[in-house]
Amino acid sequence: MFAKMHLHLKKSLAAKLTFANSLIVTAVFLSVGLITVFVSSMFFVSEERQIMEIYIHSALAMVDNKLKDMARVSLIAFSDSTTQDILQNIEQYSDTRRQESLEFLRDLYTRLISIRNDIQGVYLFNEKELVFYQNQMNFTPKTDYNITPFMDLMETIESRPPSGIQNYRLFISGQPDFLWGQPKFSPYSDTYIYIVREVKTFLPNERIGHIALVSPVSVLKETMSDFSFSHFSFVLYVDDGTVMYSDDESFVSKNINAVYNRTRSGIPGIPGTRGSYYDVFQGTRSLISFQTSSYSGVTLAAFVPLSYVYRHAVNLIFIFAPLFAAAVFTVIILTRKYTTDAGRPILLHSETMAKFSRDNKCPPLPVESEDEAGVLTESFNSMITTIKDLIFLEYEKTIEIKNMQLKQKETQLRFLFSQINPHFLYNTLDNIRIRAALAGNQDVADMIMLLVAFFRGNMETSAQFVSIEKELDLTRIYLELFRFRYQNLEIEFNIDKTLLDVEMPSFILQPIVENSLLHGLRSMNYTGKITISLYGGSGGTAVLTVSDNGAGFDDLTREKITKMLEAEDIDGVQSEHHIGIINVAQRLRMFYNDGCGLSYKNNPGGGVTAIITIRKERRTEA
Repeated sequence: MFAKMHLHLKKSLAAKLTFANSLIVTAVFLSVGLITVFVSSMFFVSEERQIMEIYIHSALAMVDNKLKDMARVSLIAFSDSTTQDILQNIEQYSDTRRQESLEFLRDLYTRLISIRNDIQGVYLFNEKELVFYQNQMNFTPKTDYNITPFMDLMETIESRPPSGIQNYRLFISGQPDFLWGQPKFSPYSDTYIYIVREVKTFLPNERIGHIALVSPVSVLKETMSDFSFSHFSFVLYVDDGTVMYSDDESFVSKNINAVYNRTRSGIPGIPGTRGSYYDVFQGTRSLISFQTSSYSGVTLAAFVPLSYVYRHAVNLIFIFAPLFAAAVFTVIILTRKYTTDAGRPILLHSETMAKFSRDNKCPPLPVESEDEAGVLTESFNSMITTIKDLIFLEYEKTIEIKNMQLKQKETQLRFLFSQINPHFLYNTLDNIRIRAALAGNQDVADMIMLLVAFFRGNMETSAQFVSIEKELDLTRIYLELFRFRYQNLEIEFNIDKTLLDVEMPSFILQPIVENSLLHGLRSMNYTGKITISLYGGSGGTAVLTVSDNGAGFDDLTREKITKMLEAEDIDGVQSEHHIGIINVAQRLRMFYNDGCGLSYKNNPGGGVTAIITIRKERRTEA
């Protein structure tokens, strides 16, 4: 079945168009479906994030109100002068007055907490001992208790900076060590909220003790249950990371890092901060939102599994799939019908061209439409006519090609003969060099060897561009040959070797050197010095200089050369004595833009310096 479909696709243009259109439509629908699912997922995530933020904000406000309301009970120790006197002077009281003071405190705080169901215990300390306690948890002081560790704990807690704007400290712990009571074996009942506040006098403002309010964390159950949802979890913890309350009671009293790594996840725990992010919670990839109260410093974090959020988006796939299948099927049927009708003229062309041969000249086809198929038919008819004309021209073209091949062979033979003379010259000069060396005339042998190298280098330099290294080698050979006659000539090269691979127009340097010799040192019988330097210039350029200590330019010559080099139409400049300079300037201007070219300057000690500036990277159009 698949082989038959493959064969049909190979032979039918309509089938290919139908198949291609079906693939395109399928890809478009799949892309739209995936984009829809993705956008829907992002929408559901955003919606869930908003729900969580509203929940966290409302629940945290209720928790703050609960803590604020509980903390008001501790303010009685500031406003009641009798309580402050008891804390300051109870050690000096008689037993009778001490008992009366304790009865006063018991009556005062019993009335305060009996009308509430959140505070279970009140503990008053001065700087040395537990002065008074009142609780509804059936806890009694141990007979041999040591109050010092608990008081040290309160000192440590009081020394911590406040985690909010309240002026009390909040921590989570079990029942006080100095009390005895029957545990209830429930984290909600056996874990307590401690609100600790320093008790100070008004004038002077000095600490005279502490008051601690104690309540089981279960008092938050009613507050948090009003905002609980079945599909996400929450954790409420204080600034030191101890979990105050959670929908999972096993988290209570644990450190938050034992529940999940908040340091790695990024909850800072700074009052007033809020945010959301993705992380793993209890082994499940989840959306996590949090807010830290600016009042109490308590942080509430909520966790929603992403699988719950994405489940809504996945449901769209089941709605989208039948519509997608129906749309694709409809497009395939309509495409098949349309491509078959539209491709009928093409099928006719195919059958006609299959019958066309050298002996079977097909008649022109009728043009039935003005669309692309009609244009194709007209082109086909024109092609048939052109082919008929080409058949008549085939013989003449064949003869012409044969003649061109013969001319090409003749050109190749001429080129081969042209190579004989240079090779003959090199071989003859080489034989003369060997004979001179055998005769003991080493200078003549060396001179001929340099001459051969110079000729060979010039013959091999057929490209428009060569490396600076090759140009310097030819110039060095030229100067060595020149010095065989004029031995007082000094030659110096100052070369930056990193620039030797830079390309420059061929046969540029040697004419400039020759000009320096003829016009600079000839009047001195070539007793002087030629210095050739290569260094990097500004703006990505390389600079070649040819300097001599000869006669230099007089004012008239210098003015003439300056005008000649600065002329806009240097190709039209004519000069009988400076052909080499003009040629070099023309070629440099042809290959380089502004900032490059040839220039001259006078040397302070005599003579002139020719400056050739080229680009390290030549233009592509060159």
